[in-house]
Amino acid sequence: LEFEAGLESAITSSSLPDLEDEEVLILGTTYSIVDTKVDTTLNEVKLTMLGGAVYDVLGEGETKTYNIDGKDFEVTVMIIEDVSPATATFEINGEVTKQLKDSETTTLNDGTLLGISDIVLNEAGEAGSGDVVEMYLGASKLVLEDTEYVDSLFNQNVEIDNEEITNALVM
Repeated sequence: LEFEAGLESAITSSSLPDLEDEEVLILGTTYSIVDTKVDTTLNEVKLTMLGGAVYDVLGEGETKTYNIDGKDFEVTVMIIEDVSPATATFEINGEVTKQLKDSETTTLNDGTLLGISDIVLNEAGEAGSGDVVEMYLGASKLVLEDTEYVDSLFNQNVEIDNEEITNALVM
């Protein structure tokens, strides 16, 4: 994957806000950039992306059933906590997840990956329904990190589903 004209964004509070929530097609899978980190002192940049079998937005207390490869997953958003940072807890086929923040993932007992793209809090007095969470079920998590973005050398800093890929390089 090459961004011929470069990948460009403003830098705000050590993140790249212009890239967050952007979609990138990689080998037939659409990934959404869910988290960015940049350190201009150390010249490091890290992009975290999620793609997956199911993407949906669920409200607190909402339950939906999804089918992935012939298996049903009953997903309930148990609670969205309005703390800093906000967290969401799910019940999936009877299994309760840990509290998850933006761009975090967890692996269910059956090996299925659940990823959080965003948590949107609806403050008291605002119009509309309550808090919502954007999630991927059957997710694939891709992390690209360049630990010296000012050079023209490739690094072995590619992770897929929390596993380092030794034959993949990033610059």
